[in-house]
Parts: sequence; C-alpha cells; structure tokens
Amino acid sequence: TWLANRAQAQVLAARFGLDEIPSGYFDFPAGSMFWARSEALRPIFDSGLTANDFPEEQGQTDGTLAHCLERFLVPSAQQSGFHAIVLRDQKTPSWSRWRLDQSLGRDLEQFKQQLSDDQIELVIFDIFDTLLLRPLLDPEDLKELVARSSEGELGEVYVRWRVEAETRARLRKGRDVDMDDIFVMLEELAGLPAGQGQALLALEEKLERAAMRPRPDGVRLLQTALAAGRRVVLASDMYLKQSFVESLLADNGVTGWHALYLSSAVGVRKDSGELYRQILENEQCVAPKALMVGDNERSDFQIPSDLGLMTYHLLRPVELAKAVPRLAPLVEQALRSSDQNGRLTLGLLVRENFHPLFCKDFNPDVLLSKTPEGIGYSVLGPMVLSFAQWLADQAHKDGIAHLFFLSREGKFLLRVYERWRGLCPEAPPASYLVLSRRTVTVAGVETFDDMLRIARVNYQPNNLESFLYTRYGLEMGHDDLDKLYDKGLWAEGRLVEVNGEHVDHLAPLLQELLPLVRERARDELQGLHTYCVDQGFNGQGEAAVVDVGFSGTIQNNLNSLLKRPVHGYYMATWEGISKVAARHEVVTKGCFAERLTPGGDIHPLLQESFVLEKLLSSDDPQLLYYRDSGAGIEPVYRPLGEAETAGSETRRALQQGALKFVEEALRAREQLFGEFRVPTDLSFQLYARFVDGLAPAEKEVLSEIVLDDYYCGRDLVD
Repeated sequence: TWLANRAQAQVLAARFGLDEIPSGYFDFPAGSMFWARSEALRPIFDSGLTANDFPEEQGQTDGTLAHCLERFLVPSAQQSGFHAIVLRDQKTPSWSRWRLDQSLGRDLEQFKQQLSDDQIELVIFDIFDTLLLRPLLDPEDLKELVARSSEGELGEVYVRWRVEAETRARLRKGRDVDMDDIFVMLEELAGLPAGQGQALLALEEKLERAAMRPRPDGVRLLQTALAAGRRVVLASDMYLKQSFVESLLADNGVTGWHALYLSSAVGVRKDSGELYRQILENEQCVAPKALMVGDNERSDFQIPSDLGLMTYHLLRPVELAKAVPRLAPLVEQALRSSDQNGRLTLGLLVRENFHPLFCKDFNPDVLLSKTPEGIGYSVLGPMVLSFAQWLADQAHKDGIAHLFFLSREGKFLLRVYERWRGLCPEAPPASYLVLSRRTVTVAGVETFDDMLRIARVNYQPNNLESFLYTRYGLEMGHDDLDKLYDKGLWAEGRLVEVNGEHVDHLAPLLQELLPLVRERARDELQGLHTYCVDQGFNGQGEAAVVDVGFSGTIQNNLNSLLKRPVHGYYMATWEGISKVAARHEVVTKGCFAERLTPGGDIHPLLQESFVLEKLLSSDDPQLLYYRDSGAGIEPVYRPLGEAETAGSETRRALQQGALKFVEEALRAREQLFGEFRVPTDLSFQLYARFVDGLAPAEKEVLSEIVLDDYYCGRDLVD
C-alpha cells in the first residue's frame, strides 16, 4: 500500500500525468529487482526529477521520495499502455502475490495466546472495517449515495462542497472536526438556506446507519479480549459524532468496551500518531503493553508499530477480493467505474464472502464461494434479480398484461420476480405455467412435417423405445417393436441418434407411426387446451411466457395451438427464434444474450449449459401431458428417480442463498440507494467467470444436483 506516501503520491501523480493512483494493495518492486522498457517509464523520465530532489539517506524506512517513486513504476507502465508481470516465487509459492495467505492462516486461538501475555494491559480496536462493515468497495461511495438520494440541485451542492467543507472546517478549528462543524461550513460555502445543511447531515447519518453491519469475527476478537480481562477501548479517525457512533455500535451488538476515542471528539488523529499518544496517556499505559487491532496498514499498523505498540493487522474484505484471481478483474473494473449500481452489487458480494478473519481453508481457486449457499448468493442471486428487473421493464414497455413463468426453472424465477414486483407497481402480474417441450409438441402433431420437426432436435445415442416414448409419447412393447423390425423400418439393437437436424434415417419409421401419434395428439390437445384456458390464456390483454431459453419451442407451439399471440422473454435466445417472432408476429427477447448463432466461441450461457439449469432447477418432476380424468384435467408426470431427489438439499441451499442476496439487495435499494438495480452486464460477467474454469470445489457442489435430459437422449445428467 502507500503507507506514509499517499499525500506525496497525489502530488507526484499530477507531475507524472497519471489520471489516478491505485488504492489498497497494488504491485511494486519493494526493494527487489525489476525490468522495464524505457517507454513504460516515460512519464517518470520526462517529469524532470533529478538527484537533488531526493533527501539525504539517513536510514529512513518510509515517507521519502524514493519510497514513493518505487510505487509508481507499475502505475506509470499502465498509464503508458504496458502491463506488469510478477514472477512467481518457486521456492515459497503462494496463491497471493501480496502474501495475503499469511493473514488468513490465523485463528482465534492464536489471538487468545497473544492476549495471554500478561504484559498486555490495553487492547485498542479500530471500528470501521474492523468491527463494522459497509457494503461498499470504497467508504467514499457513501457520499455519492447521499448525493444521489438528495432532492434536485441539493445533491450537486453536496458533491461540490462536502469534501471541501471538511477540509475548511478542519483548518478553521485547527483540529479534527465532527459532522456539525462540516455541515455548518458546507452551508456557508454553498450559500444554502439555514437548515439545509442539517438536512444533508441527517441524510448522511441515515445512510451510514443503514449501511452498517457487524463484522462477526472482529466482534469475536473484541469479546475475547474482554473475556481475557483486558481493558478494551475503541479508536477511529472519524467525523461522525460520538453519540452517533455509540448508537451504531450498540445497534450492531458491539458492546462491553470501556472507552471510545474518536478524532472528531478529541481533536487528534491516529494517522498522525497523536491519538495513540493521548490514549496511552489517558489509559496510563506504556506502548509495549498495548495491542492495536485494525485494518488500516498506515494508521492501525505502521504508526502504532513505530510508537512501540503491539499490532494485530486485519484484512479489509475488498483487499482480499482484489487478490482472488478469477474475481479481481471485476473488482478492479468496478473501482475504476463511477457506476454505483455495479459498485454496490459487488460491495454486497464482497462483504458477504470476505468478511471472515480466520480462513485456514480459504480456497483462492473459487470465484467467490465453495458452498451451495455462497454460490447461490454470489452467482445465482445477482443473475435472477437483474433478470427480474429487466423483465419487468420490458414487459411493461411492451404492454404485456400477464406473464406466465414456464416450469420448472420458472418456479424460482417467479418467486424472485414477485419479490421485485412488490417494489415495482408497473410490472405486470404473473403466474406459474406447468408445461414442457414434450407436452406442447406432441399435442400439436397433425402432419408428417410436425413429426419431423420434433425429431430434428439433437438426440444422443439411445434405444428406439426411449426415443419414441420421450419424443412422441408412444409406449412400444416388444410386439410393437418387432413389427417395426419385421417391416425393415428399424434394425433391432440399433441406437437412435440425431445430429444437425438430419433425420432422413428416421423418416420411414416416423411416417409409419404418424397415425398413432396423431391419435395421441388429439387426446392430449384437449387436456392441454383446457389447462391453458383455465390458467387465463382466454383473458384479455397481451400474454407472454418466461423461460431460460433458447429456441422458443413452447412459445411457438402455444401460438399455434391457442390461435392467439403469445410473446416470450428469455435469459438468452438462439438466432432461430427470429422465425418464431416473424411467423406469429410476437415479441421474443433475450436478457443476457439475444439471437445467438452457432459456431465461434461458445457463449457462457451455453458453455456447461446445464449449470444454469441446475442453479434454477426444481424438485418437481417433468410434465408429460394433461388428461381428462372424468373429474377434471390432471397432469401426468415422469416419476423422479432417487438420483434426482438426492440433490434437493443442495438445490434448496443454492436458492436460499440467492434469496438472501435478493433480500439484501432490495433492502439496499429501500434504505441506501433508491435507484439501485443490479446491472445485467455485471451479473452476466459473474456467471461467465463462474462457468469458465469451474474449480473442483464448485464442480462438487454442482455434481450433487442431477437433472433429467431424456428429451435429448442423455437420461440423467450430473
């Protein structure tokens, strides 16, 4: 990190012509060898620095021009359009080039052992990011949320003057300041009417309160210190008022501490060292008998260490997230972006997954989590909520009166949509429609072309009996099959296989079976039609189906069978769905991908295609058809096997994790950022990074869910 060099770095960055400087952990050759092309370091060479600019060497350990300059080697190269590579340490390998594994390997027992040293009398805890966490990648994001939550021009005034007001207030008083001081100054600088500054202050405090959650392991450290009989005090460089911080701590279960030292109350700060001196004086404790626990490498580690205090450094969640190989590019991208929707989405994920302090079993190979609940929260949750938000917008724009979510993946999608609809009154009502590809295709058979259309869908090698039952609903006994063999329509023992829509080898057989299938279709059509009418398809207004994707088979057949427009919304669509749209003059839209074409790179929604279906799957069996029982229409299902039901607990955990994300995201929308929406491009990128190079631990979770794919000849797929 920058440690003691950040202030000087801001000045040098302007001199080097850099647009921005990194925050948190970043790469630089700390006292080690490096190689660079001269053009990569051109901003530094052209800055006019000379040997005379460097202070005399006097054993300084930080804070000089040299210490600052070495940290600019990588940012300079990147600004010049080059990349930086860190050579892997082969002797002492680590997944983290910043060696964060050293912090993750600790446990509570080690902290207890450190406290068992009778020399320690006082334990000082930082507060923010140590005991309390916000769902923000950068604490400064809260100011942007305050501005976005302010009415009219007041938000622009807040952005223009908030930071300046804090600086001016500090200069006026000659010490650190609190919120009252800052907003009095803001009113003066902006020329606001009396009271508007206090309104902004109240809004900022409201959002701070809404953002805070306890950091469980940090609170455990505090309680452990108290249980060991040590005096425990809290200290923070913070402008929030002491009474407000006390209430924040109480609200989040941080209790039992003995004293609170805030720079806004006492006037001096940790990052100058003066607050530590005052704490030691007030507590009548010498530095070697005090232990500082906190996350800031400068104010919670370097400065107290220089003063002689013992230290226990904690990692901020965002820094750990930036180190995870598969996730880091998304976090870095968000940190460079001004899109608060994306930053808040990732902030929620980072807080949820990286708040633990003790992670001996930390797995850097996974994207975010290796548990079903964690994968559900981090991958499925953002995807289904962003889809629901997109769907509500599109359906309203297209004048849809009712949405029908198709079984079985639609069951969970509907649950999320209804939760979003509760906050979106313009979203059309919706219901669950139990149909399958098998149900609508067989009921629509009238001609030989219909038979061929059903056959053309790819089918993995399987026996003839399974093919005819799965595709056409024909239950062929041995005698029935023997007749087909005797007629030379098929060879006994020959497997059925369909690729690339080539079905010439099946045509004579299907021509023979057309009368049987047509008879079955007449029976099934009546049940299907009655079911659809009962579900509301005879009502007024535009109707649409909702499904994962891709080719719109059910939508196409419903249009033909019901003789009315049925539109369709999908997570993704094939290019071929355009024929459905043109044939019936209906809407066919894809959220994450639209009109995909074969060939080229495999789209992430098709790569490991069953992953998405597993995440969205249901415990329900597959519908075959509807029949008239005499007492009404009843469904007929294919029974579930033991392998299919065995994954119910994992499926439930995945979807409960997703619902937890949905609830926390909607709470953030209600309490933090009224315009908050999960970006579809970000949720898709999370999914794409998840399926691209699944880690063994992630594969293990997914393998616990077994799906049927009888329609394509694969039977059960794990």
